[in-house]
Amino acid sequence: MKIAIVVPIIGNFGRKGFYHSQEIGLGKEIAKNGHEVIVYKCVPLSFNTGLTEEEFEGINVKYIPTRSIGPHGLFKTSVINKDTDVVFAFSDTQLIISKLYRYCKKNSIKFIPYVGIAHSFQRNIKSKIMDQLFKLTTLKVYKKVKVVTKTDHAKQELMSMGVQQCVVAPVGLDFSSLKADFEEYDRVKLREKWGFSEKDEIISFVARLQPEKRPLELINIFKEVQLPNKKLLVVGDGPLKKEMQKKIQSFGLEDKAVIVPQVKYEEMWEIHYIADYFLNLRNDEIFGMAIMEAIYYKSCVIAVSAPGPDTILKNMDSHLICDSLSKIGNSLINKSKLNQDNISEDQLRLKEQFRWSNCVETILSINETDM
Repeated sequence: MKIAIVVPIIGNFGRKGFYHSQEIGLGKEIAKNGHEVIVYKCVPLSFNTGLTEEEFEGINVKYIPTRSIGPHGLFKTSVINKDTDVVFAFSDTQLIISKLYRYCKKNSIKFIPYVGIAHSFQRNIKSKIMDQLFKLTTLKVYKKVKVVTKTDHAKQELMSMGVQQCVVAPVGLDFSSLKADFEEYDRVKLREKWGFSEKDEIISFVARLQPEKRPLELINIFKEVQLPNKKLLVVGDGPLKKEMQKKIQSFGLEDKAVIVPQVKYEEMWEIHYIADYFLNLRNDEIFGMAIMEAIYYKSCVIAVSAPGPDTILKNMDSHLICDSLSKIGNSLINKSKLNQDNISEDQLRLKEQFRWSNCVETILSINETDM
């Protein structure tokens, strides 16, 4: 079959060179099954016009510069080859979905949406308008097809809105892109490379520094748990960076907190490997690729309860889900709650449960009548 993976989302999603790319990992696994795969990835109009497509281990990636409304790419659906058999779209609440569905139906292409969330993150007038647009457009499409969701939470959300056919297929990791021999490297020397010592207990935080990621709250937590050997390593940049730095200074934590704006993906394994703890504070996290990577590299994950962390960390004894920020701080202080004895078993569980092959099996099993 000829399968198209469509990514209409504009932004940091799958940003080449800095993030674990979901569409590439999925595409590579589909290609292993003998299918032709083309990824259509929307990018801003300001994107490098000299780069129109690339090849990744048997898949073709086409970059589509397009107009957008916020993160919603508004590309011309005609760029998708008409002889495509299946369009698998990272859909969520994207405005283009109705138009894309009509294009697929017109050209007898099976349309399969992949959904992690069905509402706007923000709670303001603009988000209310977007939620209403979703119900008037995209939601109507979801009621006509079989929808694949990233989590059971997303499935229940859609079903509560009247979507009848939903199946869960969690996001996977592209294990071939991870550092398989990371434990053969000298952890102490890697710590020194990033400005830390062997005795430090490193708390890592990898996220764009914007409100929903709660970086300012992170500093409040760190202030409460600071001990002589506790250090904070932040990887990220964004609109709250300056305010975050001011807060660090006001609390007198300059010698205990390190902010690295960007780390290329080929070096991210070092961050996870040297860290003792990895924090995720977003309470509406859809999934969390960095969470899975931290588990793989045997860093203890402590996360606020959200659809993604709840799905990933279920039955993982070496990691912790908290229902409040204060409990995250308490866990870092009272480490008796953290059972890291099974951290290798949890890594194996991750490898078994969150493989792209599981998602691909679901995609390929959807009946032809689900158009």
